[in-house]
Amino acid sequence: MKKTYYFQHDFEAISDPKIQYILAKFGGIGYGLWWRIVEMLHQEENNKLHHKEYIYFALSNQLQCEQDLVKSFIQSCIQDVELLDSDGECFWSERVLKNVGKMQDIKEKRSSAGKESAKKRIENQQVPTNVEQTPTNVEQMPTKEKKTKENKCIYPTLNDVVLFFEQNGYLRKTGEHAWNYYQDAGWKDSKGNKVKNWKQKMRGVWFRDEHKINKPSMNFSLPIN
Repeated sequence: MKKTYYFQHDFEAISDPKIQYILAKFGGIGYGLWWRIVEMLHQEENNKLHHKEYIYFALSNQLQCEQDLVKSFIQSCIQDVELLDSDGECFWSERVLKNVGKMQDIKEKRSSAGKESAKKRIENQQVPTNVEQTPTNVEQMPTKEKKTKENKCIYPTLNDVVLFFEQNGYLRKTGEHAWNYYQDAGWKDSKGNKVKNWKQKMRGVWFRDEHKINKPSMNFSLPIN
């Protein structure tokens, strides 16, 4: 499962001279292509898309237009109006990177605020009396169970990951690579966050068409999002 972002759609974006340029050059289909590319960039792990035929095909299929038009549109966004940036292998949007960075800042601030709030609650707790310090066995059991569950963190073996990839139609060697990557990183992702659901992480990051056992041909039709 790919990550999902809710980003703010610019009010009156159509008034932007750069958007007006692509509208004049590509018509309404250009406006649709622009916002579909923005959506896809938000969903990608590194917020970049590759200059690959399958990307052009997916966009042309979803927007019901010619693949050459998609290529021309992306090049125009890079070269003519600088709505997109490219290093030759990938293309991206600074607007999207700022959105993602802003959302990450909000997430970190909320996390810090939550930790600070929890710290203050602990500091404000009254010291219990001797009677209160001796809980019954019944009262102790849930607390111990909860701490055990919180501290218990079981990660998959190499065989678990490889089997999961093969059962879902993906290459064994990709499963081995994925396991080695997270094992070496102490089961943390590229941003340093602990991997809480390894199957979800495998689906969202490693389950890609190029990693399938039988790669799909370019003659199939992708569903329209």
